[in-house]
Amino acid sequence: MLLRDNFPEVIKVLRFPLIIGVVLIHAYLYSFDIVSGEYGYTVMGGIQYLLAQILGGGCTAAFFCFSGFLFFYKLDMFSSHIYVQKIKRRLKTLIIPYIVWNLLFLFAYSMAQTFFPNMMHGGLVQGIDKALYQYTLFDWVTVLFGSSHFRFPCNFPLWYIRDLFIVMLCTPVLYVFLKEANGIRKYLGMMLIVVLGILWLLKIGEGIPQTMAFFFFCIGAYFSINQKPIIPQKKAGVILTVVLALLVLFQMVFPAYDYVTYINRIGRIVEVFVMIFWVSQLLHYKPINTDNIWFKSSFLIYVGHVFPLISIQRMLFKIVPTDDNQYYALFVYLGSTIITVMLIVLINKLIHKYIPKISAFILGER
Repeated sequence: MLLRDNFPEVIKVLRFPLIIGVVLIHAYLYSFDIVSGEYGYTVMGGIQYLLAQILGGGCTAAFFCFSGFLFFYKLDMFSSHIYVQKIKRRLKTLIIPYIVWNLLFLFAYSMAQTFFPNMMHGGLVQGIDKALYQYTLFDWVTVLFGSSHFRFPCNFPLWYIRDLFIVMLCTPVLYVFLKEANGIRKYLGMMLIVVLGILWLLKIGEGIPQTMAFFFFCIGAYFSINQKPIIPQKKAGVILTVVLALLVLFQMVFPAYDYVTYINRIGRIVEVFVMIFWVSQLLHYKPINTDNIWFKSSFLIYVGHVFPLISIQRMLFKIVPTDDNQYYALFVYLGSTIITVMLIVLINKLIHKYIPKISAFILGER
């Protein structure tokens, strides 16, 4: 039964490393992109391609899956009253931090453009390169929520929160499809997941929200609603691990292959279950303490890492000549990630120590 497995503990353990994966994605140095072929296949390019484009791709997918599972966790029934309660709670834990951290990013970026124009050059999104007081209503909507031409908000990792909340608004309809019953309804959930998966693999529905959000959310929700064990059995877990290794190897050897994006997306599905399996196995042998400042800083790292990461990378660019040395570039890639994470962990510790009431507001803490 669902309640006998340790999946909630698995989620707690995976949050921090998955957030590190998200930071690695956004630290990507495109001048060393081995897919484009402009720089060639280098050690630096291969490492960041593996961490960010291959393995990192499963991080956001896993978070959608976990959110779907937790949304319906321990619910014997799903009523309109429960739905309203959950949406109200998500307004506090998701939407308020979403608005706050987009506005903070706008303010920080504007200040940097004012005082360090050479380091922070370029428009924020869609070429909007003007002072905040010059923004039109359309500009504000664009930078806060994205648009049909550029689906990311200004603090671009927060597209996940925006899409997740939209999916959550649709949960009454999703529940009807995902809840198993007699007759044809027994298969509606799997049919919905298969259809969403095909649409995502074919890159249909890449706007706001993405098909990906619905697909992985429904995977987690299906297991939770029907109280099915989501953690693969040992034999299945080992097989999935071998499959993932082969998919990763193919992508590393043929990064510029025409259909590698489809291989990558299949790999993300497999990767989610492989991560769940191995962390679950680890927890059977050794408990992991998630009650520490590193794991507690996961959300702040997620919402607040972009601006420090950009700033640290651009400062390192001034110090380290990355253009002609791949190992210097690797130092910038990994170093900027480590420095950013450590800086935000320190900030989180100070926030909770000196202004705990504000931390509850800006971090959506319950």
